[in-house]
Amino acid sequence: MNTSEFTSPVLKDFDPEGYHFFGLWKQNLFSACFWAGCYSKEVADRLGIETEESGVAVLTEGNFFIKDSELANIRKQIREKIETKDEAFFKNMVKVSDDHFKEAVAFTEIFKNKELTPETFEEYLVLGKKITFLWMLGAEQFSEHAQEKLTEVALAESFPVERIPEIIPKFDTPLNQQHREMIELKKEVGSLSLEEIKKNKELYSKIEDHTKRFGWIEIANLVGDPLTVERLYEQIIHAKDEHAQEAKNLPTISENLAFHARCVSYCGYLRQAGAEYFFMMSEKAQPYLMALGEKFGLSYPEFLLQIDVEIIETLKGNISADILKANVKRREAMDIILFAGKGEEVFFTEEPEDIEKLKKLMLPQADLTSKEIKGQIGNKGTYTGPAKIIMNTHDFAKMQTGDVLVSTMTTPDFVVLMHKAGAIVTDIGGMLCHAAIVSREINKPCVIGTKFATQILKDGDLIEVDADKGVVTILERP
Repeated sequence: MNTSEFTSPVLKDFDPEGYHFFGLWKQNLFSACFWAGCYSKEVADRLGIETEESGVAVLTEGNFFIKDSELANIRKQIREKIETKDEAFFKNMVKVSDDHFKEAVAFTEIFKNKELTPETFEEYLVLGKKITFLWMLGAEQFSEHAQEKLTEVALAESFPVERIPEIIPKFDTPLNQQHREMIELKKEVGSLSLEEIKKNKELYSKIEDHTKRFGWIEIANLVGDPLTVERLYEQIIHAKDEHAQEAKNLPTISENLAFHARCVSYCGYLRQAGAEYFFMMSEKAQPYLMALGEKFGLSYPEFLLQIDVEIIETLKGNISADILKANVKRREAMDIILFAGKGEEVFFTEEPEDIEKLKKLMLPQADLTSKEIKGQIGNKGTYTGPAKIIMNTHDFAKMQTGDVLVSTMTTPDFVVLMHKAGAIVTDIGGMLCHAAIVSREINKPCVIGTKFATQILKDGDLIEVDADKGVVTILERP
């Protein structure tokens, strides 16, 4: 495309046809800054990968893209590490990630004693973007390419592709720990009501302690509320101590196939733990960010409509808080493009004509007349029930027990809904995405990677989820 057609000068060299669409993950503008600006040379160097950018673009509401050239660059490097059997690379990847996860969480633990200064805010941004960079690499780069290679090897060795998840070693994250502890609490709670639990000081103390340690599980993209006793009780009531079926009659696998399965597991850990630690950091950061908003005369939702550099410049006294206030009404629709350049460069525009052109050029169009949606198997099983489209925490209240949870992707804050759901359907995700992992743990039918389920399906549609075949069929529309 001739980029001279754009009005905004920041789009002068932007090629809308050079990006791969990953899906819509609804979010606010401030959280989008962590994605577009997530590149970290320090992290890349410690991981041992050669890259000078993240390649991320976020368009209108949270449509997520990565530059094709960057996808190809990382794919080449990851496949080389796998083909040369460089398992040390993947083990180092986990160690580096854990180092940065711990560093970020330790910083936010002492947030309440931090002053509202440009230096503190910038340090928070740097640490948060490192986690996001690791999360992005794990979710959209490393995992996808490692799974692609594992599937190739499985096919070459005549191993049943549908049974690949059964040979991938399990990894442990804080959310796994939360689930285990919740199931133990469920055994103690039994049929007790919440009022009865409150009278049992020992049990109630355990539940309160759990909510404090895992307060982050219902916060995503800096939005949501810390876990409460009431919400945990709801989780406990809906939780089922179910596990995916144990592998039966699993063919003997070669060491070669086992190695490729381990590589996928390492990458899966990065993908899942990255999300969890970013949410941990978000919970601790919320009071600090709310205080920043108050300093500028902004509510928390209004604060989240600002760009990180605008906050920094306002803290430094270089721009007036009135500019931030003026941004609010204009940005409520999130009609923006925020994208990465080389290094830590990030470009932003909200020029209306440009945004409309980009939406037409970059957003794939679903066949809205289709009655059948194809995806991948996350966890086998079949289920028929009403669809509920859940894009973020604001939609949680409409989810009822037995509904089919339909979302772009699931994250830790979705877990209580996944327990309530009869089945789970997502637009994006691979064999080790959050939806696939949790659905196997709680043994719910799950179809992932449908691309357009959230666009085609509507609330109340009666749908059949055939996760044995990876197909979702619309049976009736209200």
